[in-house]
Amino acid sequence: MYFDEKLKDLRIKKGLTLEELADALGISESVLESLETGFQDPNDKEMKKITGYFGVTAESLADDQPTVNAMSILFESSDKLDMGALALAAKLPGAGAGMAAKLSPAKKEATEPATDKDHISGDEYFMSIALLAAMRSNSAIEAGACLVHEDGRILGAGYNSLPDGCSDDTFSWTAEGELADTQYACVCHAELNAILSAATSLKGAKLYSTCYPCNECAKAIIQSGIKEVMYLSDKHRDTQERTAAERMFQSAGVAVRQYQETGREVKLLL
Repeated sequence: MYFDEKLKDLRIKKGLTLEELADALGISESVLESLETGFQDPNDKEMKKITGYFGVTAESLADDQPTVNAMSILFESSDKLDMGALALAAKLPGAGAGMAAKLSPAKKEATEPATDKDHISGDEYFMSIALLAAMRSNSAIEAGACLVHEDGRILGAGYNSLPDGCSDDTFSWTAEGELADTQYACVCHAELNAILSAATSLKGAKLYSTCYPCNECAKAIIQSGIKEVMYLSDKHRDTQERTAAERMFQSAGVAVRQYQETGREVKLLL
């Protein structure tokens, strides 16, 4: 059994609801739901509360086999998504917790020992969401973003797109020509769309983006209260927009760091 299954089993045996157990542990119901669905792992403080309440050891709650989130399955190279190696066993996570699933890694014999490599990090997971969102872009410049609450809940996601009601048949996606005739004048960037899709406060949230945000998106990020940005590509590093964004982030105290590629590839069958 997995940790989340063991935790849920303990709760049910005590006849408690999520709300009742969350109150007893002194944690939010959304965090408890995330723990019970494998969406996130408990930190040391949460584990101590759980083991103390149920009178069990941390070792007894450890996974009997590795956990792999629905977006993470098998990584070999991070530069693209190869759709077709594994079956997706759960819905793609959207806003809110409780949408992770466990899958068996592909290309492994049943008798092969499990390794810690089957369990991806939070940064890998959320950047995977941003990369998948980018695949929805019609823009010549694909980009995706994912917004995450401090407790690990996904708050929103976005990709480069035209505003609602603006048809692809009417507006140009070209990157060259007069500004009004190019995508640059009309396209909503992934970061802005992610912010607009979130139906809650973003104060203290973290943004995962496939590209370093432009100056316009930087304004929205700062004004919405996001405190950390993790980006994948910095291909616009020498542009004035990128320079302005960096200056604003530094002045506003927004932490910005580049995602360190792990050299692994997400494989999904949709």
